[in-house]
Amino acid sequence: MPNGNDTNVDDFDIELETYDEKFRGSFGEMGRGSNARVKFLQTSLRARALHKVTLIQDIDGAETWPVRELFQRDVDDVRVTRDIIPYLENEKLVKYFSPLTLVLLPLKKNNTVASELLPAEMQDAQDGGKLSKQHEVEGLFRFRVHPNDPALASVEYNSERVKLVAIDGQHRLKALKRWYKKQGGAEALSDWSIPVVILGIVKDD
Repeated sequence: MPNGNDTNVDDFDIELETYDEKFRGSFGEMGRGSNARVKFLQTSLRARALHKVTLIQDIDGAETWPVRELFQRDVDDVRVTRDIIPYLENEKLVKYFSPLTLVLLPLKKNNTVASELLPAEMQDAQDGGKLSKQHEVEGLFRFRVHPNDPALASVEYNSERVKLVAIDGQHRLKALKRWYKKQGGAEALSDWSIPVVILGIVKDD
């Protein structure tokens, strides 16, 4: 279904759309400005899903993203190794940190970062047989929200065309990934629910 912006939509292979990743949580909107709107889902992920999240520094061309001021590219490996991993591994310390901020970063069909934002189409939809409000950038990602309860919501995305990227909490993410791969790390993290906020940034048409 057209988004009303054919020039940009043609950069994406929407005929092969598939939303193969899904998170459930609480929906909200925030951050209107610079011709952009921020839609988000507050949720959590298990440690075994950490591989689905990428560091912004590992995305070639991220500097072309139109709202790149939201993130910092550099991660201090010394800080990760010296400060954060020992804190996570120390059984005498209580573990909690604020949610990691992740963003759905669209890619063009040639796997380069999209240099323009696309609008989200709003429409009614069915989610598990129940009526929902849908906010969709077709072929890339969509939020589905219960019409009377934003705490009953989900976000789905196409992992072939969208990267889930950390824009805040990159040091914590890298430490968690590194610890998970260490001997005993996966077992230590097996019962963790890591708080995250997943952003979808769309054109404020």
